[in-house]
Amino acid sequence: MSRYAWLDSQTLIYIHGARPRLLDVASGTTRRFGPGLRDHVRRGVTGATAQLRALAELPADQLWEFYDDLQVVGDDVWFSATLAEQRGSRRVDALFRADPDGDHLNLVATVSPNDRVEGFFALPDRSALILIATYEGTTIVDRTQMTVGPTAGFLASGWSPLLDSKQAEFGFHRLPGSPTDV
Repeated sequence: MSRYAWLDSQTLIYIHGARPRLLDVASGTTRRFGPGLRDHVRRGVTGATAQLRALAELPADQLWEFYDDLQVVGDDVWFSATLAEQRGSRRVDALFRADPDGDHLNLVATVSPNDRVEGFFALPDRSALILIATYEGTTIVDRTQMTVGPTAGFLASGWSPLLDSKQAEFGFHRLPGSPTDV
């Protein structure tokens, strides 16, 4: 997984510390990518859950906003992020998809309270394979996968995207009884 990607031929999007930022490689200037998760949710996020909306309504000094991996696929910026109550147990760990300007945000998937998005592979058809870690306290006790989007069934049946130069390719499984000489 990655914490940076090329948004276009002149702009790098990256996560360093807080929310995603954009770097213009020609001038060296940086700027924010969108208003941030809390502010996005307060303005309206497609697919936002009731818990995500409730967390976003808390004062900013009562929340933690974490960003993890990101990918740029076609005209979509994908990233995993967490919005969590500082002095409570409420949290939403999810995968999001944004437009290239960072103005419009879609909630793609959330995970259970003890789960965390550990990584993901986004595809051009807006499908994604999401890698999930289940925690008991601070210990990972299980790892699973979730699939979303138009090719979710295909991904869930055992096909896995393999990244080669940030382009998804699919591995395959030899079927039982198939010829060994090809």
